[in-house]
Amino acid sequence: MDFVASIVSFMVFFLIFFTIYGGIKGQAAASASLKDAQETAALLSDELVRTQGVPANWTNETAVTIGLASEEGVLSYSKVRSMGNMTYADTKDNLLLGGMDYFLNLSYVTNATIFSYGSYPPGNASAVIPVSRMVLYDNGSARGLAILKVIVWKG
Repeated sequence: MDFVASIVSFMVFFLIFFTIYGGIKGQAAASASLKDAQETAALLSDELVRTQGVPANWTNETAVTIGLASEEGVLSYSKVRSMGNMTYADTKDNLLLGGMDYFLNLSYVTNATIFSYGSYPPGNASAVIPVSRMVLYDNGSARGLAILKVIVWKG
């Protein structure tokens, strides 16, 4: 009888242990996924706002790396237009997002949309990270204050 009680106690202990361990392991994986999304969003917004891309005068057909800036913090009309002419899959590969998806919205501070691009996160998306950056937008004839909102998410 003591042997059976010992076996049952031992099984209950392991059941509780593995249940708790599985929950902790799942929380750690979710935390790592969230951290990856945060880093990706920050790097993506930096790349778009601070760099010209490669080559510096890239088009939708020649882009090796996408950067929307004509100079740091100033977004170029022609680069924004060129990105809009690329497929989402091509831009995602070019931006090295791996398993992440993204959505961009460029608008004047008055909320008038200049450019929206990408895949908006669905309601069941995980690790949704928005990053907003104040920029100047050069439309070819004038510069205006704008906001680039980058949303990175994992499906």
